Amino acid sequence: TYLTGFTYTNVSSSTTNPTIKWNNKPFYDAVVELCNRAGFDCWLDSDKDFHFFKRESINNDDMAIVWNDTLLEIEGLGVDTIDVKNRIIVYGAEQEGIQIIYTAEDDPSQTEHGIKEEIVSDNNVTSYQQAKDLGDFLLTEKSNPPIVGEITGVLLASIQPGEKIYLSSPMENIPPNSYEIISYKHSIGDDGLTTTVRVAKEPRRISHIFQELIERSNQSQQTFSNPKEMRYSFNFLFDGDSGDHTKTNVSSGFLLLQDGESSGNWVSPTRSEAKNISECYLIAIGETLTGLTFEVSGNDGVNYQTITNKSKITLTTALGPNLKIKVSFDDADSQLDSLSI
Repeated sequence: TYLTGFTYTNVSSSTTNPTIKWNNKPFYDAVVELCNRAGFDCWLDSDKDFHFFKRESINNDDMAIVWNDTLLEIEGLGVDTIDVKNRIIVYGAEQEGIQIIYTAEDDPSQTEHGIKEEIVSDNNVTSYQQAKDLGDFLLTEKSNPPIVGEITGVLLASIQPGEKIYLSSPMENIPPNSYEIISYKHSIGDDGLTTTVRVAKEPRRISHIFQELIERSNQSQQTFSNPKEMRYSFNFLFDGDSGDHTKTNVSSGFLLLQDGESSGNWVSPTRSEAKNISECYLIAIGETLTGLTFEVSGNDGVNYQTITNKSKITLTTALGPNLKIKVSFDDADSQLDSLSI
């Protein structure tokens, strides 16, 4: 069922195909998320026509606020480093006792501003790829400090949401350039007709501090399956088959030995990372695990190190960027329901 009475003649196409799952999400929250993932802006005009376009792609060359000309007032305009985040840790949905975890980091930003971490919890994230897409996007948005604030000038009659206009004020250390306008307000008063524009993002106010305190309180009430504060997860629910089997198989959501066999093993696919994997923590879930041995490799299976359930090890002989997990069976009673490194 489609919403009637609305048009989309000003909707541009995007080549971004994000992996997103929604459940009972308000319509405009979904629109905002799509815009953020694609790097687009969206607004609805008075004729109920949607405008959807690449962010910072539209310049309004007819409108400007310039010192000693059309500039009237500036409020808090400048570089804002307080909201910089250069480590984003994403916790997705918990599935069968294991958690989806992904971390995005910006090393140059951490060197310049120190480590500034943000934890994001979203139960709509149900795969590692979704967590990666979300974390990488948020890092891109938050790792560099933006120009923020409000500036008031003589009426900007033709300005539209999302456009860039020319701003300049050497007295306020605002270099002449085109800046993205995220909102604007026209006013009629004793000073005549004026327009106040908000640049880059909404300035930080007391309301934002209270909102963050509420979000942190809610977050502190959540329980994450990450007691050792690991940064990534490599999860297997055994709802489908993957990896290499030796006398093992996947059946009814379990990894187990083939009928009639007393021993065997399974080796996971490889998860490749940009850096060496130095530490691993194991979570294995199943009714009977006594006959299972777990090994982990960071060098694509050339060497393995033994790891026990709910323990953390440092990779030394098996150090590397290519993660594999090996599960060995020595009895027919053991079966594995889910596994996470």
